[in-house]
Amino acid sequence: MRRFLLAFIMPLFIMQSAFAQDKAAAPAAAPAAANSQELTATIRTSNGNMEMRLFPDKAPQTVANFVTLARSKFYDNLIFHRVVPGFMIQTGDPQGTGLGGPGYSFGDEFGAGLKHDKPGMVSMANSGPNTNGSQFFITVAPTGHLDGKHSIFGEITKGVDIAVAISNVKTNGTKPEKDIKILGIDIHGDWYKPVEVKKIKELSQDDIKAATQDLATKLFKKIAEVQNYGK
Repeated sequence: MRRFLLAFIMPLFIMQSAFAQDKAAAPAAAPAAANSQELTATIRTSNGNMEMRLFPDKAPQTVANFVTLARSKFYDNLIFHRVVPGFMIQTGDPQGTGLGGPGYSFGDEFGAGLKHDKPGMVSMANSGPNTNGSQFFITVAPTGHLDGKHSIFGEITKGVDIAVAISNVKTNGTKPEKDIKILGIDIHGDWYKPVEVKKIKELSQDDIKAATQDLATKLFKKIAEVQNYGK
């Protein structure tokens, strides 16, 4: 329950920050990326590390969701529950079955010129339109048939070979025989800058609202549910 509470409190901070109007100083940032405008992540796994570049300008809500979950340690110790050689590796399910998630869903983000055209593209897994949550996958080959169906929000810049190696491990069906875990995901860069918060706010109110995916409303409701749990 503590993990989920953190996962929902952090997005609330993002949305409230849009209205702060410089009333309070921003919290300390994670270690800055080489370019302060760049947002990156280190995905630490039991089989090695992968460096990732995020696309907050092209997929602001998806990136905000990923950063929030990563910083709240939601992904820590989760397994890669599905691996397919020559295709992709998938993780982000707290149940480890492919059926779990964070307890909410949000809309797709397409049309930003991003394509599954090479190994190392990082994209959201889903069960249909506008059902994104916490599960994501990393391609190990071009997978153009996924364009327009899965929201890309980053790419692996170093360690694609790690993803390929994971995709080739022995499996029972598509699940690795031996658990391969995410040890943690470290975020680097000024992810909460006001201009980015504004984009996220506008997206959730305008674009996502049209698809009945008003993230702010869902988050407020979920926070209330968690706070009232057990009362």
